[in-house]
Amino acid sequence: MATLLILVLLTAAPARAQVIEIGADGEVVKVGPGWGTPAPTAQAKPYAADLVAAAAAYDLSPDLLDALVRSESGYDAKARSAAGAIGLTQLMPATAAASGSTPGTPRRI
Repeated sequence: MATLLILVLLTAAPARAQVIEIGADGEVVKVGPGWGTPAPTAQAKPYAADLVAAAAAYDLSPDLLDALVRSESGYDAKARSAAGAIGLTQLMPATAAASGSTPGTPRRI
């Protein structure tokens, strides 16, 4: 069985590991305590509802998406990298078009 580890380090909460085991038949099993519901933070985050909705839609941790957006764009929906990546998650335009995303629109994370 292959095991995929996703570690999310947060400044406001202790680090948690979300471990996924993928069997030879492709079955995905969530392993360990890292999948619990995170405690709410005292500080409201920009686009919090959008991150929670995207996390639910793709069965991801909202904290993982928060860390990604904070790291990639600093929550600036109009961010643009020197390489041309745009938006909150810094997608390249061709990748965004292929996935049906609109990177400059926060609700289409």
